[in-house]
Amino acid sequence: MKSNVKHFIATICFIFLFAANASAVVPSAPILTATTSGLAVSLSWSAVAGATGYILYYAPYPAATTIGSADMGSQTSFSTTLPNGSAYYIAIKAYNSSGSSEYSNISNFTISTSTSSTVTDNEGNVYNTVTIGSQVWMKENLRTTKYRDGTAIGTITSTSSISSEISPKYQWVYLDNESNASTYGRLYTWYAATDSRGLCPPNWHLPTDTEWTTLIDYLGGESVAGGKMKEAGTTHWTSPNKGADNSSGFTGLPGAYRSPNGQFVSGGSDGYWWSATDYTKISFAWYRNLSIYSGTAWLSYSSKQTGMSIRCLQD
Repeated sequence: MKSNVKHFIATICFIFLFAANASAVVPSAPILTATTSGLAVSLSWSAVAGATGYILYYAPYPAATTIGSADMGSQTSFSTTLPNGSAYYIAIKAYNSSGSSEYSNISNFTISTSTSSTVTDNEGNVYNTVTIGSQVWMKENLRTTKYRDGTAIGTITSTSSISSEISPKYQWVYLDNESNASTYGRLYTWYAATDSRGLCPPNWHLPTDTEWTTLIDYLGGESVAGGKMKEAGTTHWTSPNKGADNSSGFTGLPGAYRSPNGQFVSGGSDGYWWSATDYTKISFAWYRNLSIYSGTAWLSYSSKQTGMSIRCLQD
């Protein structure tokens, strides 16, 4: 009899001990999904066996300078609205009385809304525009052949060198093929781009490097802004067109450039856009470059005799 009682007690203790150990297992990491629509962001994550709650972690994107957290209790989804331009990394951990899981997959998002309209130059060319942050940009490259006062901008054959000219004011269409103008716009020397007669329509101007920087900072910085500025896919860009999603609406295209010695270079792989800002050497100026090989918005400088694309910015 005593032996049976001891066996019964031992069995009960084993059952309770097993149950206690089972509940003490740290939960596995959940799987996180994030979607945005306008100013709204929606998060959802998988329910994890044994979890009693979940913690949301968030940090500024792309520079995770600080990490915040919020206990979400037992819920497995969360929705909110955020200001335009908000950008965050996010991740989820599951927890119970024994501890927390590893992080879920880390996701990131940028709240970006834009409005579109059009502007017309003095030749009747109509351009779509896009609002990005506090700025309004043309979302197409300039293609006018005249200054704002109606004076024609000079041009020469593609093989002619202008490297010996002091301040050449010319425009070209890529490969001298006029059919390229409607898609890629025209290429202008910096001297033509900054001529006092003006190339951009009234109330629009050639952006300074500071104004380009405002755009690129708004889109998360040089390392990621290029992808947000490039048209996605390979309809106009050649493969691989890395990082391109055009989430800004800027719709950058590979307009190439014309060298001072008369060569057209980088068609399909690169776009180059003048700024109105001098480089420290008087014969050079700053420009921005987008490439198929990276999501970066590159900053560099070139001879003012080079032919590059122009994007106008509203005053």
